[in-house]
Amino acid sequence: MSVQHVKTILTHKSWNKSGETTLMPVRHPTPSNNNIHSATYLTASHISWVWIKLTEIYGQLFLSKHGNKDSGVWFETLKELTPKALESGMARLTNLSAGQKFCEFPPNCLQFKSLCLAFYDDLRLPKVHDAYREIKSRAYGIDSRWSHAVVKYTAMRLPQDFYAIEQEHIAYDLFKAAFKQVCSLVKQGHPIPEVTATPRLPKVADKNIAQYYLKQMRQQLGVS
Repeated sequence: MSVQHVKTILTHKSWNKSGETTLMPVRHPTPSNNNIHSATYLTASHISWVWIKLTEIYGQLFLSKHGNKDSGVWFETLKELTPKALESGMARLTNLSAGQKFCEFPPNCLQFKSLCLAFYDDLRLPKVHDAYREIKSRAYGIDSRWSHAVVKYTAMRLPQDFYAIEQEHIAYDLFKAAFKQVCSLVKQGHPIPEVTATPRLPKVADKNIAQYYLKQMRQQLGVS
């Protein structure tokens, strides 16, 4: 199974000042045991895969409770997940230790979804407004640390004139679109390439100007 780096999927001009994003075309093959998370969204075929795996694990115990195929409830419950999260949830289920929950009885769709959502928790992706505050704080020399690789990578992908944008809402919307696109790819299982270069940051000579823009940013985000 081949998993592409985030940078090989994003186009060189993925984001513009309007906040619009573009992605290179992604193929959505029929899922199998080997490429279940190759697609970017769930289909009925993914649920069929879940049915096969849970039947293999629990046998008649699962079929007698949920039937030979999904009535549509499982798909409606799981459809917002990425295929990678679905695969991760299945892996958690098959790697349970003796005596743990679901070792003897199969999960329902909500319980299985909870197992899948743990994949997103493990990624520890920051909220978009926190990530935005972070890049602005770094721009003004307030903090030199990166909280997460997605923040640093997004900062590298921003247009060269991003920090020259005076309207805070335009800058925020642009960053939000870029950040959500990177996070979406990470949730699909694409690794973030290591960033060795230093993100482009502006030189702010006047601290009063920096404080003014930070105050404007906090007001835009509704924080003190």
